Amino acid sequence: MGSIPTAAEKKPHAVCVPYPLAKLLHSRGFHITFVNNEYNHRRLLRSQSLFSLDGIPDFKFRTIPDGLPLIAELMGGEKGKEMRRRAREWKERAVDATKPGGTSSRNLDELVTKLSTAAFSLAGS
Repeated sequence: MGSIPTAAEKKPHAVCVPYPLAKLLHSRGFHITFVNNEYNHRRLLRSQSLFSLDGIPDFKFRTIPDGLPLIAELMGGEKGKEMRRRAREWKERAVDATKPGGTSSRNLDELVTKLSTAAFSLAGS
């Protein structure tokens, strides 16, 4: 059997992204987990507006990676060049496949033929 929940355990919990909404819900009795990307969290810390909530147990801050280092690598590094080359290759393959007589076109024609044949054989039954 479970134990009887305390008043703190009965409190609703919200995960919020907009900071003003998080503060408002907290003032109305919610536990808050404030989620932000790393860049915006650093900006909030610099603004010092977070310190008014420092040490409050039912108001937590969590950050998620914003992906900026990965984007920089993909835009300028060797890995990015290789990914762009492969993307161009896949684009060319897709264009070729969808041209009349291409693999996608042939597969679609085959599907239509099979469906038509099945429909005619059902109608003839």
